[in-house]
This record gives sequence, structure tokens and C-alpha cells, in this order.
Amino acid sequence: MKAPEIFPHGGTPPVGSVSRAGFSLLEVVIATAILTLGAIVVYPTLFTYMEWSRMAHEDNLALHDLEAAAERLRGMPVSQILSYYPPPNTATTRESPNRSVFVVRLTEYDGLHLTNQQMDLEYYAPNADPLVYSLRISWTDFLRRSREKIFTTAVAR
Repeated sequence: MKAPEIFPHGGTPPVGSVSRAGFSLLEVVIATAILTLGAIVVYPTLFTYMEWSRMAHEDNLALHDLEAAAERLRGMPVSQILSYYPPPNTATTRESPNRSVFVVRLTEYDGLHLTNQQMDLEYYAPNADPLVYSLRISWTDFLRRSREKIFTTAVAR
């Protein structure tokens, strides 16, 4: 059996001809430079994405805890809310422009899911109908920044 021919017209390549197969050094350098520039652009974007993803995860944990506390309080009559979380006897810690704000710490949420996590129940008038209150969660994020979220709702008597 005859071996397949390498050249279409048979025989050997012409004397003095140079094969042009493969890449030249210049082509390899240009391709490397393009890939390097692409990596320089993508690399910081990747870290930004990872940072935002972590922040979103922490925000979701905080919102989950706020919703859990709000659902627990919604299931209670107002009298039970005020007996579990009575207005402080001393001066209030936060002042609004027109009235005092009663702030009660919900200690069961301290450090639950987030670093330095604290949750406060805030309301203006314990005798109001409906009782309007806010839940404020604060924590320190993974970059050591102070963060907080607030959820406000009302419960009828």
C-alpha cells in the first residue's frame, strides 16, 4: 500500500522554501499583551462583584431578622408587646423633632447572624392606636463599616 502524499502534486518541496506553519514571536507577544490587558480590566471587576455579593448577603440576613421580629410582634396584641418591651423609665435615647422616641433593645437578636448585630424597637406613643413602631437593626459589615436597616409598621389595638 502506498503512503499518502504530503504535497498535492507529489514529490518533495522545492529546494530553499521555508515552511510558514505556526505563529511568529511578534504574534505571540501581541496576543499576550491583549490577554494581559483583558485580565487587568476583569480582575478588579471580579473583586467588586465579590464585595457586592457579600454586602447583599449581609443585607439579606439583616432583612430576614427584621422580618422575623416584625412577624413575631405582629402576632402579639399591643398590650403584650408593651409588657414584653415596656417604655424605658429613664429619658429616651433618640429624639425626633417633635417628640421623644422610646427605644427598647431586643437582646434576643444581639449578634444573631451578623457582626455586632443589635436590634431596637422604637415607638413614639405607647398609648396610640394604632401603635406605630420601627425596628432598627445595626451591624458592622465585613469591611468594618457601620450599617443599619429600618422597618416601620403599625399594630391596631
